[in-house]
Amino acid sequence: METGYMYPIRKFRFKAPRSKQLSESRSESGNVPQPPCEKCLLFEIQRKENKNKEELPKLSSNKAGNY
Repeated sequence: METGYMYPIRKFRFKAPRSKQLSESRSESGNVPQPPCEKCLLFEIQRKENKNKEELPKLSSNKAGNY
């Protein structure tokens, strides 16, 4: 389970520097509140996709590990 949670987080951290630069350039233009919202939306979408993809394999792998 821990690896399942760490994977998307690591992925998200890897993308962080890029989005930071974007938010910095946007804050100069004056759109301060937008970047965090976009980030949150992207993160939520990623989480949903990961859940849908990993739920079935996770369950089967857990069962295999338990038995």
